[in-house]
Amino acid sequence: MQFRNSEFAYGQVARILHWSSVALLLGTVVLGTRLTDASDDSETLQVLSQHVSLGLLLLGAMVARFVWRLQNPNPVLSYALHDIHKRCAIAVHWFIYAVVILQCCLGFAQLLADGEHVVLFEVVGVRFPALGDAELRERLNDVHETIANVIYVVIALHVAGAIYHQLFGVVDVEYHDA
Repeated sequence: MQFRNSEFAYGQVARILHWSSVALLLGTVVLGTRLTDASDDSETLQVLSQHVSLGLLLLGAMVARFVWRLQNPNPVLSYALHDIHKRCAIAVHWFIYAVVILQCCLGFAQLLADGEHVVLFEVVGVRFPALGDAELRERLNDVHETIANVIYVVIALHVAGAIYHQLFGVVDVEYHDA
């Protein structure tokens, strides 16, 4: 079992961080869509608390992925793909890190804008200091929703690229023989 990335393959830590962040992202998306369907204030607060809790975990996972990526070789460079495909794959990864981290920060900024009280991880109640600016919160919410749509598109590109790579891209033959 290889923990760190090699020149030719992702290590276990990178894989765990990747799939953990995928699961957290899916969870936050599901909870985010449930926010608009909540029937009353108490349900809204409960769903918001869960959404924020997962969002904080997602932020941590994405920062960890970013730091891990900086400290490890990128196996994409060894793939038998055209250079443009490698550059696109690397750019999409960096863009995903940036946009998801930005999204988590925007969500946190929304909480600060109106002083929401949330229960993090169903254990710790936190009241964020309010800036008392409902207009700012609405603007941030609009941007948060727009960025969510950007994330959907870039994730679709990422998945399409991964499928393309599985169908048409192979790692160098010498690596498989080793």
